[in-house]
Amino acid sequence: FTFSLLSTLNCILFCKVFKVLSNWNIMSFCTRNTFKLSRYDAVCLDFDNTLVQYNLTNLFHLHYKYLTTYLIQKKGYKNLQTVMNENDIDFIRKGLFMDFDRGNILNISAKGTILSASHGTKMLNKNEIIDLYGPEMRWSPVDLLIKDKLAINRSIPTAEIYSFLDFTDIPAILVYAKIIDLVDEQNIKDYKPVWSHVIGAVIDMYRLDSEFIKTFHANVSEYVYKCNEEMIGWLQRLKEHCRLMLISS
Repeated sequence: FTFSLLSTLNCILFCKVFKVLSNWNIMSFCTRNTFKLSRYDAVCLDFDNTLVQYNLTNLFHLHYKYLTTYLIQKKGYKNLQTVMNENDIDFIRKGLFMDFDRGNILNISAKGTILSASHGTKMLNKNEIIDLYGPEMRWSPVDLLIKDKLAINRSIPTAEIYSFLDFTDIPAILVYAKIIDLVDEQNIKDYKPVWSHVIGAVIDMYRLDSEFIKTFHANVSEYVYKCNEEMIGWLQRLKEHCRLMLISS
């Protein structure tokens, strides 16, 4: 799923960036046998987990600690653990969608079928999925998203569905699931507020003066693998001949 629908999302966003640069000499490489960067006035390259490789295990632990600490202090989730256990990291995956009304997390195929699901961190069996989403194991908001792949980025605070698309925020999936577990323990059946709390924590995490950013900058070697000198040299040479843009979320 990640390689299909989510990759299409990235391609659409990439094309929209180039559409803004319409005054520059942008050629389509789809009709050419040879792709030559020298033919372009501008080159945009993805930055995160491509040119820059992160130590994801360390980064996920840092994300998780910041998000949970924020939610304990600001939203009152007192029983939320602030340290990931050894099994938690296996829960973090790209391509998972959150159903805010039910507190469910869905793993969906490229064609929109629910492959697996959990309620909070509790896995649902096939019969439970069918009871919730019907015999075809489909959900209408996902069907709409397949038709309009950019819809996921509209009205994020009021959405009924969302998926974190990037390694720079997907630990929020785990945090969301653990809060759903806490809500169930308190026998509260209103799951909707959880999403606004979690997305608020993610937004706060990326404030330029947040403790997350300060910790990251003070300990870069713990979270980023050193870039190959040959790669740095190639980027410098590329910059001599065109406008070079490195794009990060």
